[in-house]
Amino acid sequence: MTKACSEGGVQCTLVQDFPDSLVLDETYEMVVDCRNADTVPYDVWAVITIYGPSREMFTNDDVFINWVSYDERGDVVSNFTLGRNLWNWGAHMDFTQVNGNVINWIGTPTRMNPGVYRRHMLYASILGSAPLGNFRVAAEVLGETPPIEAKVSITPKTLNVESEGQWIQAQIRLPAPYNVKDIDINSVKLEYKDSDVQAEWNAPQAILCWSNFHEAK
Repeated sequence: MTKACSEGGVQCTLVQDFPDSLVLDETYEMVVDCRNADTVPYDVWAVITIYGPSREMFTNDDVFINWVSYDERGDVVSNFTLGRNLWNWGAHMDFTQVNGNVINWIGTPTRMNPGVYRRHMLYASILGSAPLGNFRVAAEVLGETPPIEAKVSITPKTLNVESEGQWIQAQIRLPAPYNVKDIDINSVKLEYKDSDVQAEWNAPQAILCWSNFHEAK
């Protein structure tokens, strides 16, 4: 069973899933379409877990998966294999043994910029070296926004911790296309040792001449 993400602006549609049960020496196909419909980039990755028959041992060498990704024009943008290295060429990765009858793989996050489309096609086989019984593949596509580098200027430059509650000002700048209006002010705090001070928007100067510039106090 595959869980496709709808994280923020990244929408993934499951076109074709693996069956509930895989048998030996057959090839099965899964297809997932992903598009970043947002105005900001996202990091997207996948997790694949394979469950074998209970109380039966199987390993990375009992499985073969070929993962091919295409762009909107149908051109291949990535092509790699998982499990037993049958082809001995190209990019190859191994599953991790979780326990005797479970193996999994966690992909490296890949940046999806706004408007980017990918079709992911996976071809999976449980090889004849595996124990007899039913196998199940669980795949999940995940996504999150990458960290944003904000520029913060604080006035005054030197802080007096004994000033008894005097306000300081922090000017926050975000790179395009992010907008400081979307900042949750409750997430902005000044921390000192084991305590912190909650920020507040400086209302009279909240919106200045740049759309990505705010002042907090």
